Amino acid sequence: MSRSFKSYIDVQEPPEKAEASNVMDAKLEPSLLPGEILIGTAHNVLKVSPYSDQKQGSGTYGSLFCTNFKLSFLTADRSSYELMGSKQRNLLLDEYDISLSCVDTVYSVSKKNTKRVKLMVGGIPSSTKTIEVHCKNFRILTFSFKMTTKDETKSVVNALVHHAFPARPDLLFAFDYASPESTKELPYPTVMYDMPSHWEGELKRLHCSDKWRVTLVNSSYSRSCSLPESFVVPSSVTDPDITKGTAYNIKNRVSTWSYSYENGASLVRLARLIPDTANTLYEEKMCKAILETNPGNTQRELITKNLNKRLPTVKDLQSNFEKLKEICMPGSKSDCASKDASWYADLDNTGWLQIIRDCLQISREVAQAMIGGNTVGIQEEESCDYTCIITSLVQLMLDPHYRTISGFQSLIQKEWIAMGHPFLTRCGHITSQDIEKSPVFLIFLDCVWQLTQNFPTSFQFTEIYLTILWDSTYLTIFDTFLFDNPHQRNNLSQDFGGRRIPMVHTWQWGSQLAPGDLPMFNNPIYSLHSENEKTTLNMSESTNCEANHHVVSSSKEMTSQSKDMMSQSRDLILPLAELPLVKFWSYLYLRWLTPVVISGGGSVDEYLRQCTILEEIQQLRSTLDNLQTNSVLRHHKKPHLFTLNHVTSPTKLHDALTSSFPFQTVGSTLNSPSVVGSPVTPNFKSKTPTPKPQGGVVLKPKHNKKK
Repeated sequence: MSRSFKSYIDVQEPPEKAEASNVMDAKLEPSLLPGEILIGTAHNVLKVSPYSDQKQGSGTYGSLFCTNFKLSFLTADRSSYELMGSKQRNLLLDEYDISLSCVDTVYSVSKKNTKRVKLMVGGIPSSTKTIEVHCKNFRILTFSFKMTTKDETKSVVNALVHHAFPARPDLLFAFDYASPESTKELPYPTVMYDMPSHWEGELKRLHCSDKWRVTLVNSSYSRSCSLPESFVVPSSVTDPDITKGTAYNIKNRVSTWSYSYENGASLVRLARLIPDTANTLYEEKMCKAILETNPGNTQRELITKNLNKRLPTVKDLQSNFEKLKEICMPGSKSDCASKDASWYADLDNTGWLQIIRDCLQISREVAQAMIGGNTVGIQEEESCDYTCIITSLVQLMLDPHYRTISGFQSLIQKEWIAMGHPFLTRCGHITSQDIEKSPVFLIFLDCVWQLTQNFPTSFQFTEIYLTILWDSTYLTIFDTFLFDNPHQRNNLSQDFGGRRIPMVHTWQWGSQLAPGDLPMFNNPIYSLHSENEKTTLNMSESTNCEANHHVVSSSKEMTSQSKDMMSQSRDLILPLAELPLVKFWSYLYLRWLTPVVISGGGSVDEYLRQCTILEEIQQLRSTLDNLQTNSVLRHHKKPHLFTLNHVTSPTKLHDALTSSFPFQTVGSTLNSPSVVGSPVTPNFKSKTPTPKPQGGVVLKPKHNKKK
């Protein structure tokens, strides 16, 4: 529970004066990372409780610090709080810290809270008394400077506005951070796809190295700045042909391989010809070579999915995102209540779920075509936005390897990082490219979440993992989501002497999470399914699934004992993508909306129950094994139960959890107003212990009939 001073209305004494007197003499200092420096400080700052009435002075007094990495608010009782043994869920950010790269907009708020003025560099009014910090992760923090001196107010606000919106990538904190953790081992082995051997290993895993080859034609990025130095092309295509073809394509790209299914069908990223290009010889030659990689198929023409015709532009996507933020980030308690009446209409008006549905539908079409033995080409103007979404989703549907944490991270490295998705631009890390900002990666994560809801036993990771992963895109201490392409990464990751600057990967989870928190990433019912895997679908279930266009997994595939991933449990997942089946991801979008946060409820409570059941099953199995072998009964570890303040008891954990855990605990929401019975709250209510998918198959073990 968060321990903080609370102010209450007293007709005899202003609450601001009574509360501020407690912190006047307290010496507060933020913890600084290597390379982190303090830039601005303000004392006696009131952090206003979310969605409360500012006139009542509800909130917590403390000090506000701005560094070159974060905005940090500390209360006077921080030392006693730490002495109680409470540990932070994030090792980099405290409960009221936000990384500067996560700041979206800073507003100056009028006394009556009726007018907001966007603050710009060099334009901070001297009369600023209250600011609202709107974050890219849907969080709003409000700070009042009524008891703060003008000089301190100006110091911290100026520092925030100036350093939260850098003009150049080398001004981001990753270039200041000096830590030995750059060599830290990854808890989940991840293939980076920054070496030829990584691509060759994937070709061997998929048994297609005889039809496709790794080319080094782009060494030193001599042909294209948006492609990696090594990538995969048809074996029959020569490097001179590739060199000639790049001159006619947008961004000098070339058609590249993404994946091959077990029947020989492949998934390819098609390069886009420069408009009005008359020379199509290379394109025709490449398409012919791609078709020849699948000789067992009679396909005469390459099936092509033109994403520009079926999905909105990235600019329109950003417009949809702004509408989504508007309904998920109400400015006040009254705004929150008023939006309830039109919640469903407003959500539909954003067009967000429609985009999710379209991405899933296109991916399903591609996967079905490949299952039928057809090679498919994905085409987009620059091949680095929606193409990343579709190629990744198709591989998740076809290959269970990518549904593990290691496989999923490797998939992101292959389809997003290596192939040049412009994270620096789309995340808006620097102001000069703010106009091209767009939540393409978030759309992908939302689509993945939809798949996890349809097929809950098929994914090793949880929605907590997906949410923390998205948050990590705005932690510019890591280099994973920091650059627009491998060429930019290579250039900016070197100092003036040409020496490599050591940087930390997002996949080094130990940099931001304690070992006891990593179990939050593991899906307990996936673990249970893995232990009982290779079970066969009941024939009636299989027939019913086929009739409903759901996933069909053959008995032969489900019972294979081969160690080769390609011949192991080749379970396909093809979701139904009708709009009514596409859900709103309330856990991610509403986790900071405290009026709808529920103590001991939501999907987190469901997750805890699943963990508890799994641990009980494993304990019983362990006991049974010991009895059968007459061995000494050993203490059973609990690798699936996460900890909270060193507590692992399911009952005690339940009492401390909220529907927004681990981002908000019971202590952080005790003094926040709540909204009951609204259209939003059902998204967070507790569910049954085991979820049932909508539009998918639940793989169940056969039960022998009693004789």
